[in-house]
Amino acid sequence: MTADPTAAGAAEATEAAGAGRAARNFRLGVLNGALYQAGEGFMDSNTVIPLFVSRLTASNALVGLASALGVGLAPPAPVWVAIETSGTEKR
Repeated sequence: MTADPTAAGAAEATEAAGAGRAARNFRLGVLNGALYQAGEGFMDSNTVIPLFVSRLTASNALVGLASALGVGLAPPAPVWVAIETSGTEKR
């Protein structure tokens, strides 16, 4: 039995095309991740709230306080929810 040379060539061409697609998919995936992270940075509360407060007042202290309060008030929130829901019955 002899091997079909056209089948071997087709397999090599398919493998080469797959490698090209993998490289392209990798580059597009990295670009997608970078754009997503940039968008998340613009929507983050540590970016938006201080900017909003800086537009309302010229006080740098209030801008810093707004940023610090956003970070400082987040950890107690789950504790408050647990305390509020501890007395309720399960549905």
